[in-house]
Amino acid sequence: MGAGVPPGEVREIAGHSVCVLENTTFGGHTFDDAPPLGLAEALTGFPAVVACAGNTASSRPFWPAALPGVVAVGALDGDARAGFSAYGPWVDVWAPGVGLVSSFLDYGDFHGYAAWSGTSFAAAVVTGALARLCREVPPGRAVRRLLDGGRRVANLGVVVTSGDR
Repeated sequence: MGAGVPPGEVREIAGHSVCVLENTTFGGHTFDDAPPLGLAEALTGFPAVVACAGNTASSRPFWPAALPGVVAVGALDGDARAGFSAYGPWVDVWAPGVGLVSSFLDYGDFHGYAAWSGTSFAAAVVTGALARLCREVPPGRAVRRLLDGGRRVANLGVVVTSGDR
């Protein structure tokens, strides 16, 4: 973990409270759609875990996002599910995930920035909103506030945008 702060702790660094969150931008399916052994236990040390739902255009559980207690993030294209985004009752939150601008190495026609799409980029938006809430409340309460508040889109659920919360 960066700066040597163990997961689950809030510490003072340079006079500021810091809350360590886990944002996972990887995952996968299992052959039987059951959670991989040991995965839930591996994440128990984190006060809040945000995970991308996967770019599978499927309702199959995508691990670790589909674990109970993990904030699973699907991608939006406008106010609709992005065609590539995983979906299903295990997806908790939706955020913009199409054409997001982020840093990129200078290479060919790209000069420091590129437009990206995917549930990993949507998960970063949600992690930022959650971190912002952690300025006011502990991580568990921040997750509940994130899931209970905000705008909802029919047939999807809670929507978080970069300016939310």
